[in-house]
Amino acid sequence: FIGVGCIHLVKRWPSIFTKTRQTVLAMGLILTQFGFNYREGDLRSDSFAIDYATMILQALPQNSILLTQGDADSGPIAYANLIEKIRPDIEIRTQSSVFLNKRTFDPRIVTSVEGTRSAITELVKSRGRIFSTRRLDAFVESPPSDLRFRFNGFFYEIMAPNFSEQPPIDLREPAKIFADKIFSGKYASNWPRHRDSITGQV
Repeated sequence: FIGVGCIHLVKRWPSIFTKTRQTVLAMGLILTQFGFNYREGDLRSDSFAIDYATMILQALPQNSILLTQGDADSGPIAYANLIEKIRPDIEIRTQSSVFLNKRTFDPRIVTSVEGTRSAITELVKSRGRIFSTRRLDAFVESPPSDLRFRFNGFFYEIMAPNFSEQPPIDLREPAKIFADKIFSGKYASNWPRHRDSITGQV
């Protein structure tokens, strides 16, 4: 918003804001934002994101598909999986099929909730079981009668009707380690809105 305001000023008074002054203004904005936000944005010594992502990824069965939804889970899990190469056998997709290369459907073509619901249902039936860090938005108002759901506290298992029953994935021990770090103050209090959406599950 600050940038938008500056663009408005430059357009309104072009004679005052010469190219040199525009450059100085832009650099000043960048340095100001850097100075005010450096401490909160410096997460080099904070392992919250990688710890959370590793806990989720390591718990999944071999060659699973994991759907994510939102900044709080998509960012850390995609980074751990694609950059740090933690569990490269796991395929990460977003519920909306944007941001990542692996997609359940083409969001330029499938634009309705019904289309999203159908694509995800077909994916589950073809794989037998997939996982999701969040409730499936496409199924909130119309839960499918031919799919089975199970929540273990950190992610959902979505199973096809013919998928043989498996023991629940036990996350109690890694979740306890993660919770101990949270409540002992090991993690910084940065980005509370994103972190609260995760720690609330603990």
